[in-house]
Amino acid sequence: MSSAEKKELSIKMGMAILLGKKVFNISELLDKDIINILVGSDFEWLFHMMKTLGQGKINEFNSTVSTHQDFISRFPNIVGEMTYLEQKVRIIAFLEMIFELNKDERSIKFTKIAQHCQIEQNDVELLVMKAMSLELIKGTIDEVEQVVHVDWSQPRYLSKSHL
Repeated sequence: MSSAEKKELSIKMGMAILLGKKVFNISELLDKDIINILVGSDFEWLFHMMKTLGQGKINEFNSTVSTHQDFISRFPNIVGEMTYLEQKVRIIAFLEMIFELNKDERSIKFTKIAQHCQIEQNDVELLVMKAMSLELIKGTIDEVEQVVHVDWSQPRYLSKSHL
């Protein structure tokens, strides 16, 4: 496969990852060598968007979007889905938070989720329900106690950064 073909394939995969409504395990693709062809190219911004999104790093994702707004604005599909992408990075941040907890610590207060996912406390339930509806987690929400009990979460790919 030529470099141009690799780049084109990487761009298509990147767009599918960003815009895919049920794509949340992004780290596996980022460990593939083919995607690195975007680094140093005019699509490096796409690589950084995927990387920060896949790691659930909200501040870095927002910074990448802000820094590369000129490039991103050329893609109306991405621009039209920015609200969804902001929600997606927060869901992935929530999944990463669960992944880092011990199995016995899976009762998480709304305040902790809100702080980690950088949302208002009254938006926690919506975020958790979205993760549940996507079958990324299973559990219960205790609105009275303001606690989420996570019984199961979708297995996460252990990227090189996790090891």
